[in-house]
Amino acid sequence: MSDDLFDGCWQRLDRAAEHRRAGTELWNEYLAPHPYGYTIIDNQDGTYVVRVTQDTPVPAELGILIGEWLYNLRATLDHVIWATAAHVAGTIPPPKEHVLQYPIYDSEDAWTKNLYRLNGLADHHRQMLHQMQPCNSDVDANYLGWVNRLARDDRHRRPNAMTSYIADLRPVVGLPPGTRATIQFGERIIDGGSADCVRLTVRDWTPDMVVKLNPRFGIDPEVLNWSRSPFWRRWNFTERLKMMEIFIACEVAVYEYDCTGTSRKQDLLSDGYKAECDARGHGTAPARAPRGDIEWTEPESGKPASAETMKEVGYPRGYERDDQE
Repeated sequence: MSDDLFDGCWQRLDRAAEHRRAGTELWNEYLAPHPYGYTIIDNQDGTYVVRVTQDTPVPAELGILIGEWLYNLRATLDHVIWATAAHVAGTIPPPKEHVLQYPIYDSEDAWTKNLYRLNGLADHHRQMLHQMQPCNSDVDANYLGWVNRLARDDRHRRPNAMTSYIADLRPVVGLPPGTRATIQFGERIIDGGSADCVRLTVRDWTPDMVVKLNPRFGIDPEVLNWSRSPFWRRWNFTERLKMMEIFIACEVAVYEYDCTGTSRKQDLLSDGYKAECDARGHGTAPARAPRGDIEWTEPESGKPASAETMKEVGYPRGYERDDQE
């Protein structure tokens, strides 16, 4: 086990990035046969609706990959608290490690009720954590809240339902000279195989009028519950995941620098914060708790050994290969 207590945080973030990249590859493979199309519905009254259609559902494996991505992000945060508590206490493992948890609460009452989980931290750590709570910011915009909710749903209920979202929509219209029209935007989530995303209303419409409409759209994967967030919908899905990873990398760097005086991602930190930590002091590296007394089993009588067993034939045993029965 490494004596760099924050190393596990960075390893988990690296694994989250691997899941994100695997999800991107899977999505690109899914898009290759062009599973999305569109039709123009002419209502014969001067209104035209663009309906985006989906031929095949989003791969279920994508939801599993996003769940693993979420697991590693949430576990990274909990690992930060464990490592910080170990540095504060000066021992590995820290006292009462079973109650330690990175706090993420939507209400002040929940924060107060769970303060016992942070008893192993310094006062300034609790102040820093309190400032980051969803209840102290816009709950929808707070990245911690979304990581916690989505990870909790995936872990305790079922894999997050994956759908697709019309992330880019820039329609162009062809009308007879002198004709005017208005455009309205509608559904963006393609849930159930289709979405009516654009409605065109032509003024002074006549049945013989030739109207052309190209929606020019781009499709992103989407977590169904997350798609309802007005704040996070502004970014495409991949950029959103990268932003989450950067935010959590900042949290790791904040506590790693505070505890050790250095961080592999300290470029994410302001000079003012580093100066504050340096003035406060970083302490010494925690020591591992001494091993306790060994509990030996009751004495057993030995059995006769053969020459083969003395030569350790067949040992040490390892994992069996998949092709062995």
